[in-house]
Amino acid sequence: MAEFTTKEDMYKVLDALSEKLSGDEQFLKRIERASISMLLEASDIGARYGVFLEKGVFTGKVEPEDKTSFSVVAKASTIDKLLSGKLNGESAYMAGAINLRGSEYTAESMLSYMPFIVRAYKAATE
Repeated sequence: MAEFTTKEDMYKVLDALSEKLSGDEQFLKRIERASISMLLEASDIGARYGVFLEKGVFTGKVEPEDKTSFSVVAKASTIDKLLSGKLNGESAYMAGAINLRGSEYTAESMLSYMPFIVRAYKAATE
């Protein structure tokens, strides 16, 4: 489990996650028809990181200016639990641990990519 005490700590791990996903041919094949973007916002450390899945290409951006399909707002420790697979996104939302802004439907569709994201996140935090 990564412990993010600064936004730079979080960016370093998420950049590593992005690098791993960008090189995962199985994942890129899976997102061939995708057009979805998500902003992860760690409210307690002021971090904002965007992930963009666009027709077989995955991109991660620190503090993106691009508009995203939806945003996940939570404490950094909650984002870590989501990305590590220790916390289910739907359960976290229902319990109020995360706040969604934007399309709930699109956020739900992102769940199908979570096994790939969890695997890459674990590799990035080892």
